[in-house]
Amino acid sequence: MNCVQLGGKGITSKKCGWMKVAELSDQTGREGSMNPRRRHINNMNDAINKNLQLADDISYKFNEDKILEELKLYIDSTYDQHYATDTNLQAIDVFTALGSVITTSRDNAIKYLMRFGKKEGMNRNDIIKVIHYMFFILNEMEKK
Repeated sequence: MNCVQLGGKGITSKKCGWMKVAELSDQTGREGSMNPRRRHINNMNDAINKNLQLADDISYKFNEDKILEELKLYIDSTYDQHYATDTNLQAIDVFTALGSVITTSRDNAIKYLMRFGKKEGMNRNDIIKVIHYMFFILNEMEKK
């Protein structure tokens, strides 16, 4: 899998297929001076980059590749449905401005988990929406 290096001061990223992997560099160049969060992100990105090289050879046992593609298609559809205005403003943008993305996303995920199996039976879309809300939480955590 070919990766394209994107750059900036102290922060670089690689675009590998549809995935963009952030990499934070230590400004001082000293391993010991890195804060724990930055070290964790670096370790996580090292693991992701290593796995990206192996990804083409993986035979997924639980259809993760198909499920991720389904999730991506759903997320893509939210950018051109009623979820976004003609200025590309989504409700999640309002929650971001209010500082409530994590709690609102958690609460909405709980709502869809509690409704799973009740409204329209074992509705796959409920689980897809739960995962989408988890992405909002992960994105917000990356900002802190």
